[in-house]
Amino acid sequence: MKEAAGDPVTESQTAPEWLAAATALLGRDSRTGLVDTDRLLEVMSWLGQSVFSHAKTDRSHHDKAGLLDQIQAAQALINTASAIQHVRVAQYAAT
Repeated sequence: MKEAAGDPVTESQTAPEWLAAATALLGRDSRTGLVDTDRLLEVMSWLGQSVFSHAKTDRSHHDKAGLLDQIQAAQALINTASAIQHVRVAQYAAT
């Protein structure tokens, strides 16, 4: 992958400038300084669907290295989604 991912919601200095700006548009809780999780999941879902739609119809010729980068980025996204789900399942089970 081209860039190591930090936690751009809480560590905006590790995120690309455009991502930090986009995250700022979502607004933050005045008490915690965090972006609303429901809102972030909604945005992530929409972006994921958009990327999938583009990948299905993208007919440009990618080289192997570019395709590998995209495969690795997709796996990182899957890993992140799984981690979110595991945290929420554990929290649900604890209630």
